[in-house]
Amino acid sequence: MRIRQSATKRSTITEPHAKRLKRPTVKDWRFILGVLLVLVSITGVQLYVQANNSKTEYYTAKSEIRLGEKITEDKLARVEANIDSAKDKYFTRAEAAQMNGKIAIQRIPAGNFISKESVGTETSPGRRLATVSIDRTAASALKAGERVDVWTSGPRNPDTKSDNRTENGARAIVTNAEIVAITVDEGVLGANGKATVQLWVKEEALADLVKESNSDSKISLIPGTYGEGQ
Repeated sequence: MRIRQSATKRSTITEPHAKRLKRPTVKDWRFILGVLLVLVSITGVQLYVQANNSKTEYYTAKSEIRLGEKITEDKLARVEANIDSAKDKYFTRAEAAQMNGKIAIQRIPAGNFISKESVGTETSPGRRLATVSIDRTAASALKAGERVDVWTSGPRNPDTKSDNRTENGARAIVTNAEIVAITVDEGVLGANGKATVQLWVKEEALADLVKESNSDSKISLIPGTYGEGQ
């Protein structure tokens, strides 16, 4: 009798069942978190693509715009481009009004973007554009918009006899000239390179400036004069 009872008791003892996995529902916080992470990732990718594909309309030159030419609508074309790294350097469609009444203060090749450095205020009557060549080191201390006096002194090459003046024969040939643009000769290394400087000068001073520029005289630009000059 005892043996039967023991067997009965053993037969009623069962092993515990493993928990059945439940399908995640919308009420499960892990499910909700997963959905949110996916949505955030998709949105981030979309925003990144849109930011990199955004384009702005910029102005370019239809044909070459020469130094001193007035900037007019018929000389310009609009193109879409993504140049965020340099967008502040060029005129956009929204900035078209800023070019009204302006002129090219440096040559703008056909197809080039219209940079803000290449456009300036129209010159007053009686002034002409002139170009001089100076040492690159001296040019590094100058910038567009500054007023300078143009001085000449002796021959550039001491062995040259074409100019009878001595090194002490310095004189100012132009005063109150305005620097329009400075172009450095990148093809020459070291301090012996040259820089080309474009100047607005009084018309009556142009002849002297051209003469000295074509001679063996050394041209120097000295900043600091702001009155009415030659």
